Amino acid sequence: MDQEIKALWTAALREEGRKQAAGRLEFQSGAQCCLGVLCEVLVKNNLLNVKRVVQEYPYYDPEVTYVYVNEKGEEAFGTHTLPLGLAERVGLGDDTGLIPNGKTYEYTQKAYDENDEEVDEISEATCLAELNDSGQYDFRRIADIIDQDF
Repeated sequence: MDQEIKALWTAALREEGRKQAAGRLEFQSGAQCCLGVLCEVLVKNNLLNVKRVVQEYPYYDPEVTYVYVNEKGEEAFGTHTLPLGLAERVGLGDDTGLIPNGKTYEYTQKAYDENDEEVDEISEATCLAELNDSGQYDFRRIADIIDQDF
């Protein structure tokens, strides 16, 4: 991973007062996922020609969200992943922040057993987006993982 970008990104993730969100890079409220923080860092530091644009889905989600586009104006395949080609240029495994070398991190999620009762189930996250969206890894912990594994 590009070491300058990594340092800027992890510093931003550790800033006090950041609001963490799941499922989108960035919401109008300012809440972001860890990949949204990366995109914000790239825009603020004028790196890799990334731009922030408004995306509205009035029937799907009443809140305005922001997506990021690459130098060709191409966005990601969804509102929760990096713009096309950006992961490769930053040095991430894929547009969800694939953790290198097949490493995984555990988290607990709700599931239903054969009696239709809710139970806790251990899952293994393979990417930063999944860690972020699990709700069990805050930005500081994700920054530590980036420092350690990327």
